[in-house]
Amino acid sequence: MKAGIFYSKASKSMPSDLITWHDRLPLRIFIHSREMSDGSRSIISLTSQFVGQKPVKVSEEEKNLRIKLATHSPSVENKGVTSLQMRNLPIGQILEEHSEMIASNLQRIGKNQNPEISLVTQIQSVSKERLKLNKIDTPSEIAQLGANSGDAILISMIYALMYSTGPSKVAKRTADFMQIDLETVRTAVRIARRNEWLTSEGHGKSGGFLTEKGVKTFLQFNGPYRLNKLYGLQYTKRKK
Repeated sequence: MKAGIFYSKASKSMPSDLITWHDRLPLRIFIHSREMSDGSRSIISLTSQFVGQKPVKVSEEEKNLRIKLATHSPSVENKGVTSLQMRNLPIGQILEEHSEMIASNLQRIGKNQNPEISLVTQIQSVSKERLKLNKIDTPSEIAQLGANSGDAILISMIYALMYSTGPSKVAKRTADFMQIDLETVRTAVRIARRNEWLTSEGHGKSGGFLTEKGVKTFLQFNGPYRLNKLYGLQYTKRKK
């Protein structure tokens, strides 16, 4: 396993703040330690970074930025991160909180958007009534329409957006965000997978992103307009 150490080059002697990195693929672990007044060294922070199976070297720019941040990190004298604290860290719960916070922030941004939006030329003449902006179909209605359901592809787009913020409780977070019931989301996702609008993360696993076919369908049903008008979100096509 590859590993290394770096610190500020400005210091002529061994500086108090040191950072080591350790590849445990697909992760790279960075450990920042600091020398205390009694000469002992305490762990101030430990971070992990996904680097894949063929990682690149730690760049000089990243080293400099991490060292700069490390020197500003507060510490309690002779106290630091312990292995017991790390073992007791509820990683799953923290990741779930991370996803929920992003989803909540997206919803807050949407509510604060100015309702007077500028529409692209192709859909300037489309009325609110024709797009049914204020109503999402029921699960049975969506199932009956199948591939002709504009709501199914809209829900699938937001489902993919929720998944991009984290893999936990994607359907529930989508339902909460859109203020619809969970079965409506599940019905839309089933239709999306059946019509190859949504990628699959594997049998029995939740999540996925819109396929090229899904993106075309989303645009066909004026999805960007509805996404913006209903939820204040701006659609941007993913770069390959």
